[in-house]
Amino acid sequence: MKNKQILLAMLVFALVLGMTFIGCKESASGNTDPKTIVITGLANSYKFGSIGLYLEGATEPSNSNLVAGAGYRNHDIIHDYDAHTITYPLYTPGNNTPRWKGNGTYDVYWQYTESSGEEDSTPAKTYKASSVLFNSATITIALSDFTIVP
Repeated sequence: MKNKQILLAMLVFALVLGMTFIGCKESASGNTDPKTIVITGLANSYKFGSIGLYLEGATEPSNSNLVAGAGYRNHDIIHDYDAHTITYPLYTPGNNTPRWKGNGTYDVYWQYTESSGEEDSTPAKTYKASSVLFNSATITIALSDFTIVP
């Protein structure tokens, strides 16, 4: 039953990222360059999933509070296993253009799995970094800044 709940949560998360963007909370001031998230401090071997920015303080990710993100199949995600980082260019949900140029403070939800390199490694877990300020082109978040979403 728990595996079904985890699978359902992962599917809902992926579905939310894939849905068409409805509204956006953006500031008129600040850096208007396309935004990118770099996550640091990853395991030697890992798998990754989708990432999404949601309105700050939302109790759970949903289409109504989704601001920007990237799906795990985006072709321009850069995973550097030697540097233990992954880089996600952010997009308005539903398409790969235009790149998201917003500013403000958002909650970041991300799927991540430390992997033994085998296909049947542990299931992906959803992580959350709260109140992340987006005010420059590249935002760096350490894995230690995320907490696992129960």
